[in-house]
Amino acid sequence: MTTTAGYKAAYVQEQLNVQGPWKVKIFECPDEVTFVHYTELHEYLMAGFADGMVRAFKDNKCMIELKDKDINNQIKVTCIRHRPVSKNYPITNIMITTYSSGLIKGWNYNFQECAFTLQEQRKTCGVYYHPKLAKFITVGDNKKIYMYDEDSKRQERVLSASDDMNATDGHRDTVTTACFHPRQVNEIISGGMDGTIQFWDTRQPHAIRNIQGITIVGDGLYFSPNATEFITCGYQKDKPLRLWDYRNGKEIKIIETDKYKNIPLTCGKYITKTHVICGGGEPNFIRIVDMTKYENVALTAGMFKAPTNITLGPLDGTNIPKYVFAAGRRIYEMKPK
Repeated sequence: MTTTAGYKAAYVQEQLNVQGPWKVKIFECPDEVTFVHYTELHEYLMAGFADGMVRAFKDNKCMIELKDKDINNQIKVTCIRHRPVSKNYPITNIMITTYSSGLIKGWNYNFQECAFTLQEQRKTCGVYYHPKLAKFITVGDNKKIYMYDEDSKRQERVLSASDDMNATDGHRDTVTTACFHPRQVNEIISGGMDGTIQFWDTRQPHAIRNIQGITIVGDGLYFSPNATEFITCGYQKDKPLRLWDYRNGKEIKIIETDKYKNIPLTCGKYITKTHVICGGGEPNFIRIVDMTKYENVALTAGMFKAPTNITLGPLDGTNIPKYVFAAGRRIYEMKPK
């Protein structure tokens, strides 16, 4: 069942420390916001909530609510994504949503109906699309990565550690994030609560190499646009933001740009070829870093809570776009002046 019940969030004021040319809008929802993501053409901002509801907003007005009999108020949304927009694939108006109960639902927000449902026997933490093929992967608390064919919705692969407990060929705790390599169709990197970054070839059941000492709790692993490097946003005080060479797994740079350099990070991503955005805990901040100079170009601190994830407005390839993030019951929209 779906409704458009007139749910509305209220604009609020908040004393923020904003460095840089940014306009800030904040609106507060009655419920905790767990994830935000724009639809394919940025028509709606989709927000997932701790009570299992998915809502589509225009400005601060709720236009669509998505929930059905499979979801009760104890099930929270953990991730929302859409298929990458490209010339090869038409826009489907479907947002894949994962839930803490292991549910995976494909919501057609135009028709306000569920297009498909899958059930995993675990807490599913996230979903990630292949950049070129009709496939997606999910991650969760059973330490495994599942790969699905998007058309048939059949599970094609299970990637996991071997039974040898002395081996480091996979995750030994919850997998919180993963991403496909932008150019190598069979390669994936993943991170999680066990303090490792794992490198996978999807033609093999176990990881082929790893990096130790990085704990990731959310969307904190991202390839650079040139696909030769990636960043890690670690939930740790020791070197939380780092740049790595994908080919050899060696650290390129520990990125320390301000007094919050030892604050654990909760999320981060590339937003242009030369800029990274990341956010972290107390004092609950978000920063944009120029990766050519390793310097901040923007910093906002003092939010209600730490950001959980970041979604970007329309990109033009060069300029920093507007972005939106969720923190507690509040949604923050940041626009360049």
